[in-house]
Amino acid sequence: MLAALLAFAVFAVGGVGAWWSLSRVGRVKGHHPTVSPSPGLTAPFVFRGTLIVTGRPVGTNQGHHLYVVTQDGRIRQLNNQADIGSWSPDGFHIAATRVTSEYPTGELITIDTRNGHESLVTTFDVPFQAAWSPRGDLIAFHTQHDRIYVIHPDGSGLRQVTFPGLQCSDYGVAWAPDGTQLVFVRDCVDGAGTTEPATSGVYTGRLDGSTPTKIWNEEGNVLWSPDGGTIALTLWDPVKRISSVRTMAPDGTGERLLLGNARAAAWAPDGSVLGVVQSGGILFIEPTTGKVVGRFAATDSLQVSGFDWTRSLGSATSSPTPTPTGLAGTVAIAGFDEVSQKNAIFLMTGANAPKAIPGTTREGETGIAWSPDGSHLIVGRGISEGQGQLLVVDSKTGASRVVTGLGDPMNPSWSATGDQVAFATGPGDLYTIRSDGSGLQQVTWSGNTCSDLPSAWAPNGTTLAFGRDCDGGGGQPGIYIVDVGGSPRLIYRFNGIMSGLSWSPDGTRITFAPQGPADSGVYTMRADGSGLRQLTQEADGAPIWSADGTVIAFIRGNDQVWTVPASGGAASLAYDLAGSFKLGSWAWFAG
Repeated sequence: MLAALLAFAVFAVGGVGAWWSLSRVGRVKGHHPTVSPSPGLTAPFVFRGTLIVTGRPVGTNQGHHLYVVTQDGRIRQLNNQADIGSWSPDGFHIAATRVTSEYPTGELITIDTRNGHESLVTTFDVPFQAAWSPRGDLIAFHTQHDRIYVIHPDGSGLRQVTFPGLQCSDYGVAWAPDGTQLVFVRDCVDGAGTTEPATSGVYTGRLDGSTPTKIWNEEGNVLWSPDGGTIALTLWDPVKRISSVRTMAPDGTGERLLLGNARAAAWAPDGSVLGVVQSGGILFIEPTTGKVVGRFAATDSLQVSGFDWTRSLGSATSSPTPTPTGLAGTVAIAGFDEVSQKNAIFLMTGANAPKAIPGTTREGETGIAWSPDGSHLIVGRGISEGQGQLLVVDSKTGASRVVTGLGDPMNPSWSATGDQVAFATGPGDLYTIRSDGSGLQQVTWSGNTCSDLPSAWAPNGTTLAFGRDCDGGGGQPGIYIVDVGGSPRLIYRFNGIMSGLSWSPDGTRITFAPQGPADSGVYTMRADGSGLRQLTQEADGAPIWSADGTVIAFIRGNDQVWTVPASGGAASLAYDLAGSFKLGSWAWFAG
């Protein structure tokens, strides 16, 4: 763990040292950090917010790794190799760049700090040094040809914002706090600019590509303070071959030397402290006095090359788990009770604890769905290969009857009209059948290389949406629409496994959850496949639309149910069953 690699030292009056809390992550036997006193401090310094630290072991050629460090002492390594990261305003994600092994190619990516999930933003012209805008809608970066660009986090809207000319290079970009300006470094050869003579130095510029304003004559990396009143500038001395940190006003006045042999890295969210990298560690400095108030010290096992600070003191990565709210109506889950060590179908109403339906054991292992009136469940029961069954189960008594045993039926869904049930078979074809077991009808023929599941009925009771997963390059994978008795039509091409589909109550949109590493999350789209919208970015699954159409509920992990507004917004925890249940399939009857 990183606790074995980093020593946190803080300092008190007269050389009395104190460790930042590492008890939550443990200490390594035999690892004794050295505390360096800082005379004159009136109190130990404890940073607030959350850090993203970039570094690698000394004397190796390993790529940089990212570590999340929270203010309560928790340290967690992300399984991502990337250069210095930049926090999103919500504190959940990081924008970072890395050069791939096939240089000169590179990537700008975003990383979810909660699960390490990566999303590619762009590979345009080898992006470097990402900077996330304060508003969260743009990421700025420079390229191998030393031009500065901005792009939306979803990879759209790429545009160039600086035009330095052939003899100049722009790099080292940072945002003004209001998100309307960038500050960057321009390095010019022989003083030749684009349309008029220019010299190297620090510039500020707007996003419309207009002529930037020079605020400092020397080159250096820059950081804007959160209140917009101060710029921290790292200057390189080519003679002494060391860098120094200075502060100044945004117009270039009031220049002041803060620290030598160091470089600025990040402002604290409230601007009270500036973090600088020195000798492979981090110093925390009061910008008005230059006093070192704390240290994030490196060891031989890890040298810090950079870090960034979340922009709010209450970072989302260190927030406590929210209070579950429950769901309106009744939730059915086919799961494992870790207390009684039994499988069953459980019902939950509101925020009440789950209660088992009498007599259910392996029912629901291969899928579960409510009848339109909420009196019964259609469930897939896994027995052994070739012996699976589809059953109708009374939700109060547990009384059940077999509907069919055709082809190991799974992933059932009950039509809104109540007269039809759709299901998939082991070979991967879709069928419909009446709930009394009559009227069996094959709906799709997926072929030898594809499987059609899961499926969901449209509110009209005659149309199904389903996912088709294909192996070996055969067939056309994606989401399809089919009228029972008609031919399927592809509405959205996607190569991967779907974890659930659900229609909006008005039949105009579909929600789904792909399970590919680059596309995880809950999405919605129109019933014709247009208007794609991503609502979550974690490995969420089995989304179900609420009866009033306002929210979508889904499974996160194997022990939580969350909801998210159907129009987009923050997700909310509905049920947290950690330590008591493991969720399998689930269904929601909202009444």
